[in-house]
Amino acid sequence: MGSHTEKKQILELHLELESVMAELYKQFSTVFKEHHNFWQSLADEEKQHVTWLNKLIEGINANKVIFDEGKTRVATLNSALNYLKSTKKEFETKPFSIIKAVSFIRDFENSLLQKNVFINFDGDSIQVKEVIAKLAAAQQAHVKHIETGVRKILDENVS
Repeated sequence: MGSHTEKKQILELHLELESVMAELYKQFSTVFKEHHNFWQSLADEEKQHVTWLNKLIEGINANKVIFDEGKTRVATLNSALNYLKSTKKEFETKPFSIIKAVSFIRDFENSLLQKNVFINFDGDSIQVKEVIAKLAAAQQAHVKHIETGVRKILDENVS
């Protein structure tokens, strides 16, 4: 188990990752207008993840939620965040194709880092455990939503 400072850094980096993803999806929604609703819904889901993470952090501070970072490391999250920010900057400078956009999000969102963001939380009350289970299920639904949207976009754009 890492130190309190390390855990705090990991949670802050997760929050930033989710926020930057929301911004990138918002950018995609303005450029890829034919799929605006898909990209906007993903941006909204990422904002919801930020809200949930903040609630979990409040729970940690109130000693109701336990966070075990597992194998997640600050350096790994920093690397992922830097990659995400550079991709966002690249898109801002010169928007890339929708194929590259969906390939990027499919790979990034399917990374263990993103898929398992809520499994490192636990609690000692049934209510906390239920909330954490709902968050994990919602994250799985988010990934399925992405997979469905990506398949649809690829079917329309690749022949």
